[in-house]
Amino acid sequence: MFDNLFLSLFRNKMVQETGWDSEKPGYQGLIEVAHRLTVGQDNSKTRDAAVRILKSLFPPLLLELYRILVAPIHSGKFAALMVARVTALSCQWLMGPCAVNSVDLPNGSSLMSGVFVEKCKYLEESKCVGVCINTCKLPTQVCPI
Repeated sequence: MFDNLFLSLFRNKMVQETGWDSEKPGYQGLIEVAHRLTVGQDNSKTRDAAVRILKSLFPPLLLELYRILVAPIHSGKFAALMVARVTALSCQWLMGPCAVNSVDLPNGSSLMSGVFVEKCKYLEESKCVGVCINTCKLPTQVCPI
């Protein structure tokens, strides 16, 4: 039920960014729009566009409150835990089955703040590592809230 809503919202934001929409419905159309996002620009510009899309999915006030109230808790670790869980629950429509996993931190400790994607639907459907890396993987890892 929510999958179609999330797909539609995400696709609409991508269409706004690219100024173009595919004639294909659903997920296949989303993949075509993702490809269009990468056409004619370097990887950093594609990633910047993807970050703008991600940020546009949330009301600005919510992002600001998150930055002020949640991000500072336990040096950002609480925010990382929370984002991983929300991503694993809400983004399976995009990536396929996924789960929260442990990430090794520079200080030698670990934190359950990663998202393990069993077999990425987005990568498989796009058939392009560049689309995966520059419109999903890196932007979600570096997106400043």
